Amino acid sequence: MKKIFLMLFFLVLLQISYGTDKIKSSIVKIYSTHQQYDYRSPWQNGSDYNSTSTGFIVDGNRILTNAHAVLSNRFLQVRKEGESKKYKASVEFISEEYDLALIKVEEPGFFNGTVPLKFSGIPMNRDKVAIYGYPMGGDKLSITEGIVSRIEHSKYTLTTEKFLIGQTDAAINPGNSGGALLNMQGEVIGINEAKLSSSYVEGMGYAIPISDVESIIGDLKSLET
Repeated sequence: MKKIFLMLFFLVLLQISYGTDKIKSSIVKIYSTHQQYDYRSPWQNGSDYNSTSTGFIVDGNRILTNAHAVLSNRFLQVRKEGESKKYKASVEFISEEYDLALIKVEEPGFFNGTVPLKFSGIPMNRDKVAIYGYPMGGDKLSITEGIVSRIEHSKYTLTTEKFLIGQTDAAINPGNSGGALLNMQGEVIGINEAKLSSSYVEGMGYAIPISDVESIIGDLKSLET
């Protein structure tokens, strides 16, 4: 009986480990070089600055992230967890209103060994969540956990309109932008927004609900047909 219990215990551990590894294989770090434009002097080149953010692989061999993470970029690269190679990428679709962007990578080998993350519904208050991303200060994948503390309407980063947004006590910091907010089953329930209305709130993070993401992907598919 004891041997059977131990076998079941190790099988559960292996299943959890395998599930975590699948998620990690789908999380990418994004390197973007942006160019700031001075619209009062459009004949002059704006200054450049670099940023890093997070994205994750979805169906169709695309990477989903925040629009503000790749806005006005002139050079874009992505890197998978556990690898040093960076792949050239480009923005395929962007929605400033919903602060969402889809990125494509031309080199097909980039997606080898990856699994697109699955979507779930809008979370409820006190649901446990996990945040996968690359906050500034390190190159390794960071995982933080917490609960959903509030669902309300508020402004996203690039718009003055109010949309549904989720608040969590799991830490979301600069660099986490565009990463996945997952439930305990490893399904995506939101997209992390490290910045909300150009401000940071101590001990709180915000995420765009998955319903907005599905509408953006639906718009892209309609353009392809």
